[in-house]
Amino acid sequence: MIRTPPMIPGPTGRFAVRQDLTAIDVRELAAPEGDGPASRGLFGRGSRKASAAPGERRYGLGYQVWETDAQTGEQRFVRRVVAAWLAVEEMPDSLQFHQEFAPEEASRVRRQMWDMIAAAMAVGGGNPEAGRPPLAAYPPGVQQDATLVRGVAENLEQLADRWCAFAAWQPDGEAFWVRTNGLHSCVGLDGSASPRLYLERKSRTRDSWLPVADHSQRFEGLPDRKAKVTFDDGTAILDGAPRPDLMHPYAVPLGEDGWVPSSAPAAAAIAATLPDHVVVVGVDEWTPHHVVAAIEDLTRELTPGLVSRAVDRQVVLRFEVAGVELSEDEFFGRVGREVPEAADAIRKLVEQAAAVLEDTFVYSDPEEGIGLLSQAVWALGVLDPAPWATLTAYGRVVDAEHESTFAGQTVPAVLAARGWDDEAIDFVFWVMVRNYFNTLTDLKVVWNGWGLRGAVVDRDPVELARRVVGRHRDDIASRRYELARRPGGLEQLAGDLPYPYEPWVEAFLREVSDQLAGS
Repeated sequence: MIRTPPMIPGPTGRFAVRQDLTAIDVRELAAPEGDGPASRGLFGRGSRKASAAPGERRYGLGYQVWETDAQTGEQRFVRRVVAAWLAVEEMPDSLQFHQEFAPEEASRVRRQMWDMIAAAMAVGGGNPEAGRPPLAAYPPGVQQDATLVRGVAENLEQLADRWCAFAAWQPDGEAFWVRTNGLHSCVGLDGSASPRLYLERKSRTRDSWLPVADHSQRFEGLPDRKAKVTFDDGTAILDGAPRPDLMHPYAVPLGEDGWVPSSAPAAAAIAATLPDHVVVVGVDEWTPHHVVAAIEDLTRELTPGLVSRAVDRQVVLRFEVAGVELSEDEFFGRVGREVPEAADAIRKLVEQAAAVLEDTFVYSDPEEGIGLLSQAVWALGVLDPAPWATLTAYGRVVDAEHESTFAGQTVPAVLAARGWDDEAIDFVFWVMVRNYFNTLTDLKVVWNGWGLRGAVVDRDPVELARRVVGRHRDDIASRRYELARRPGGLEQLAGDLPYPYEPWVEAFLREVSDQLAGS
C-alpha cells in the first residue's frame, strides 16, 4: 500500500512540504522525426509505431507546499513545485522491462507505463489530497491484466519510498533540497529550481541498472541555496541556484565544487568519535596479505553485538587503506577485481554474516535497499570456486520485503561473471523459490534477462524437473516463502511465462507437477 508522505515543516514553522504523489508532469523535449520504426504495442504486445526516442521525454516529480496559519494552526495548500525532471531510464521499473527488452524497446515500454500512470493521476484534477488513482483510470487492457495492475502499484510504491527523497532545508526556509538516485536539486517554495547536481569528480559510474551518482554520507543545507556534501574522502559545496536547463543533470566541475579532501590525521580523529554503528577497518597496504588480514579483522568484529548497535537498521563499514578511506562498496569492489587471494577470507566473512543476521537483517544503506556486505557477497560469487552454498546461506536471511540488491543486482552480476553450470542452475531455481517478492516481481526477468532459458532448453526437461524438485522439495512443499499475492518459485514462473507454453516449458512444468503430487 502506498504510504501518505509526511509533512516536513520548515525552519520558520510557516511553511511545510511533502512529496506529491498525486501528479507527474510530462514534458516533451523535442518532437521525433518521422514515425519511427515499427515496434511492438502496449507493453511489448501487438504492433504499433514507436514513440519518441529515448531521452526526449522528462517526468517531473513534485512536492506540495503548504502554509500554516499562525493563529489556528490549520494548513492551506499553496502550490505544487517540480523538484526533479527525470528521463524514463531513471524512473522505477518494477516489472524490470530493462532486463526483458533491448534498451530502445525497454525505454519505449517504460514510457508507456509512466505516461499511463501520469494520465491516471490527472483524473484527480490536481486535488492535493487525491489518493492512488482508481483502477478505472487505466486502460481496459491494463485493468484486466493482473501483472500490469501489480506493476503499476509497485511502481508507485517505489516512487514513494525511494525517489525524490527530502534531503535538507535551506536555513531561511525559502528553499529545500531533494535527492534522487544520488543527485541533488534545490527547489524554491516559489517553484524556482536547480537542475539535479552531482560532482564531476565522483561521476555517475556506479554499477547499477539506474544511472546514479555516488551517495554522500552527510548533506547539510547552507544559506544562499548552497549545500555541504560530505563523502568518505572529503567534502564539497553544491550551488543550487536556478539554471535555465532543468532537464539535464549538471556535473559540477572540479574547479567549482570547493573540494576539501579528508586528511589521514583528521580521519583518525573522526574515527575516535564515530557512532557505535560505524566501523572503521584499517588496511596497512593494498597487498593480498594486508587485505586478507583486514577482512579477517572485520569477520571477528561482525557479531550480534555489532548488529544490535545498528541505527535505523544501518551499520556503516569503512576501510582506511594507507590513510585513504574507502566505503564498503569501494573496498569489496576492488577486492573482487584485484585480490583473488581473498576468496577464502570473504567466504568466512559472508558465512559469519549469514549467522549473525538471521534474527535481525541490517543494511549498509536502508534507503536504497542495500543489505550489509552486499558487495562482499558479489566478490564471493566472483572469486570463490564454489560459492553457491554460502550465497544460499546469505540469501536465506535477506529481508525480501525491503532489501533489493541481492536478487536485483548481486545474483545476475555473479551469473554474468561465472556463466551457467549445474550448480548455477540449481541456485537460480532456489532464488525463485526463495521469493524475493520486492525485487523479482516478474520471473520472466530470470528466464530471459538472466539467461535461464538459454541455460536449460538444451537439457532434458523431465530430468531437470526431477532434479529441481529433488533439490528444493522441502522449501517448495513447506510453502515457507510463499505470499498470497505472489507465490514465488515454480508456481509463479508458470504464471509469468507466456501461455501457451513452448514445448520444453510445458514438459518441464508437467513433470514438476507430477513430482510434487507424489510428495
